[in-house]
Amino acid sequence: MHDPNPSEACFPGRRRPREGIEDVLDQKEARLGDLCMAVGSLGDALAYYRQALTKTTEDDVETRLEVILKASACLRRQGKTEEALTFVEGVDISFTGRCRRDLLAEKATLLCLLGRYGEAAQVCEDAQRNESGDEREKDAGIYLVLGHVLARLCKWRQAIVCLEQAATFGRMCGDTRTLGNALNNLGIVYKNLCRFKESARCLRKAVKAARQARDEGSLAVRLLNLANTLFKMGEIEEADRAIVECMRTASSLNIDRTRVLASICEARIEKARGALTEAERLIREAIAEAEQGEDPRTWLVGSETLGEVLLEKGDTAAARKVLEDCIDALSPHTKDVEAEVRSRLAEVYLRAGKKDDAVEMAAQAVRIAEEIGDLYEAGRAHRCLGIARVSSPEKEDHIARAKEIFRRIGAALELGITLRAEAGLRPRDREKSVACLKRALSIFERCGARRLRVRTLCDLAVAYELEQSHEKAMVCIEDARGEAAGNLEDTELLSQAGVRLDGLLARRLARSDDAAPSSVEAVFSHLKSRLHASALVFARLDEQDSPAIMRVSGISREASLTMAKMVAAKPANPFLSTDVSRMMACPGLPDSLNCLIGVRFGRQGGRGLLIACWPPAGASSIVRAHYEIRDILPVLERGLELSRGSGLPISIGGMLTADDKLKRILLSLSRLADSSAGILIMGETGTGKELIARAIHAMSPRAGHPMVVQNCAALPEQLLESELFGHKAGAFTGARSDKRGLLEIANGGTFFLDEIGEISPAMQAKMLRSIETGEIRRVGDTLTRPVDARFVSATNKNLEEEVEQGRFRKDLFYRLNVVSVKLPPLRDRVGDIEILAWLFLSRFARKVGKQIDGIRDDAMRALAAYDWPGNVRQLENEIERAVTMVRSGVPITPDLLSASITGGEDSDAPCSLKDELRMVEKRRILAALRECKWNKTHAARKLGNLSRPALIAKMKRLGIPLQPTD
Repeated sequence: MHDPNPSEACFPGRRRPREGIEDVLDQKEARLGDLCMAVGSLGDALAYYRQALTKTTEDDVETRLEVILKASACLRRQGKTEEALTFVEGVDISFTGRCRRDLLAEKATLLCLLGRYGEAAQVCEDAQRNESGDEREKDAGIYLVLGHVLARLCKWRQAIVCLEQAATFGRMCGDTRTLGNALNNLGIVYKNLCRFKESARCLRKAVKAARQARDEGSLAVRLLNLANTLFKMGEIEEADRAIVECMRTASSLNIDRTRVLASICEARIEKARGALTEAERLIREAIAEAEQGEDPRTWLVGSETLGEVLLEKGDTAAARKVLEDCIDALSPHTKDVEAEVRSRLAEVYLRAGKKDDAVEMAAQAVRIAEEIGDLYEAGRAHRCLGIARVSSPEKEDHIARAKEIFRRIGAALELGITLRAEAGLRPRDREKSVACLKRALSIFERCGARRLRVRTLCDLAVAYELEQSHEKAMVCIEDARGEAAGNLEDTELLSQAGVRLDGLLARRLARSDDAAPSSVEAVFSHLKSRLHASALVFARLDEQDSPAIMRVSGISREASLTMAKMVAAKPANPFLSTDVSRMMACPGLPDSLNCLIGVRFGRQGGRGLLIACWPPAGASSIVRAHYEIRDILPVLERGLELSRGSGLPISIGGMLTADDKLKRILLSLSRLADSSAGILIMGETGTGKELIARAIHAMSPRAGHPMVVQNCAALPEQLLESELFGHKAGAFTGARSDKRGLLEIANGGTFFLDEIGEISPAMQAKMLRSIETGEIRRVGDTLTRPVDARFVSATNKNLEEEVEQGRFRKDLFYRLNVVSVKLPPLRDRVGDIEILAWLFLSRFARKVGKQIDGIRDDAMRALAAYDWPGNVRQLENEIERAVTMVRSGVPITPDLLSASITGGEDSDAPCSLKDELRMVEKRRILAALRECKWNKTHAARKLGNLSRPALIAKMKRLGIPLQPTD
């Protein structure tokens, strides 16, 4: 954030009144003008000064100059900078010496306020050109203006030299006003250089000097600059005190420009506190006033802040429009503001999901900020780059660079925001994520950034929940609720965090066969303690309302089933009893549990039952528990849904699945299709990589253009180069005419590179250049041709391992792998085998004209037990083979399947020893599970020296479903 030096009091270092000037100021008009100016009646003051000007003689040069400067100050304080410049330029007096320099200093000041820094620098040079050495040492006014101009032109070192000379002159002469102005401008320069401690030191001295001189106009400006510096340091409360005094002073004196800039600063403070509605109101009022004035820079700063507030409120579209308007309004003299605007716009693009645009805009912001020495904005842009490049190793470098910058310059608030962002980039490193969030939380508490503290507490609650620390998560939520204090915007954040926590609880609750059931028990115990219940039962209801116990705590499983049957049979919902022991006699039910609430919930196909029991309790306790149950039910309903799977299969892009993981991939294709980023599809042979690529093309804006497919393993290097890039006639033997390459044919469309891991290092280099430049060159040609194609690649190799081994270029891998899609093998989605088998049976039976009576159960079990190393393609071929061999009117039986699938000695395809052992192990486990009716404890005991968790781990490794599918 940049806050331009806003007022007339900061620039020229006027000398103390010359000898004899008191006689001039005895004039009635001049004295009345001074009085009006002191009370803020600037229009009246200007009128009196104009009258005084008409009554002074042209020979009295110094008197006329004093009146002219005061009249210009009146116009500037009213925001009429253009009018003030016209007034000063229209003065028809041949000033010489110091008077001429004072008039030129005023003109340079006005040009500065209008953003015409080149002209202002020229005026300053004109003033210095006619100075003698002695005069240059004695007059500080022109050096103050020149220092400001050089700062605006980002010539920081030269600016500091000029301003330090002015400050030295002020100390030597005891000129408090000149010293204060020099210190103020030095503070601004140090702020722009992100040397915040030095800036605050200079500005505090400047404020003290203004108080001593009783210069209210200068005081308002210096308080504004101090507030902006303190805000960047994260000292929000002290900044707020400074800005409140600044606004009060500026309002009383009618210094419009200072008041407008103070409103912008106050809006930033309110945004940091979380009062977004108030921040938006302040900034819109400030922008409206800036539009009426003649200060485009103030409008630009205000609009940039408005974009930031709108982004914080979640109105991404409005924020983008505001900031893009700012980009259009930038000029060569606003590089400092340009760095801010581009950095904010990069954050907007990132929030909107336009990562490529965000990276480009943030890179431009980094370049500009580093060029002008604005480390603060460079740090923000680096943070944005780190978040945008989340899938690239470079993200660590950008985040580390941002943290180092903010630590060095003392920008505590931005350091906290960066630590919070770093935690979000480390979802798997939970210990590191929690540590980052704790540090960020401490910083936000110290800075008084309430909304950021609420957000971080919500993030920390989720992080603790992922670590299964339920109590810590709840403490964080309660702290966040206390910080929110009923604020509507913060309440929404708490609601979102609650949904995320409930989702995590539901997922654990759904894992009834979890290999580590203690984590699920901890969730269930947490729900029980939340209700203050002595016993809790969670059951699933089938279509006949027969309960199946999923979780129970506090009573025996037998007693819980009896209670569930009783509650399910009652029509009342909720079912309430305060005398349970008399209603049912059940072993394992403690006599102390007399109060019961049973609630049925969910919809057909996903209905459940919750029962909570307590010792004798008052009516108020039961009512309170009932309302708490209503809050818990969504968690249980979601857990019930997850435990049953997500229902019917879906079909997208020719792929049919009921597997939740593959469903999420298919449902995300429409989002991937909208981008032009490179996509790498990974998966074993036969998993449907080309189908995914075709689905992405069909959903994309490029669907009207061709999709070109090339299997990189199908051709040798020389032919592959000619196929991809084309060739010129005579380039090699047999090249009789010019030929367009596949990349040219794919122009405007999608180019699918199958088996990309098979191309040679030389071809990798050529592909990389084409992707980076968007140009190709035919074999044997010197002319380059532009190509606009979206690259989608596929491989069954582990390209990361290939990169580590030096067999695949690292830079090409990152170009192709902007977005990665990993398709699960068929053995990891056993539930899809039956669905796909019926699909292929219907398709091939129709193709050959047979009426086939389905697939017999034992044949389907054999299909489900097989590993399918060739995945869906192998299953499709197997069903086609069976349909070819089966007679019409009969079902497919195991004897029609390949021996490798049924476990026979003969096999149509060779099988490795590893695969053979895997199949034997899988068949043994399935046989034991069926014999024990899928009781995993009994099955593990039957299989020998095997624990239940070890059995479940083997089932997951072998692709055996945790629940029976037949």
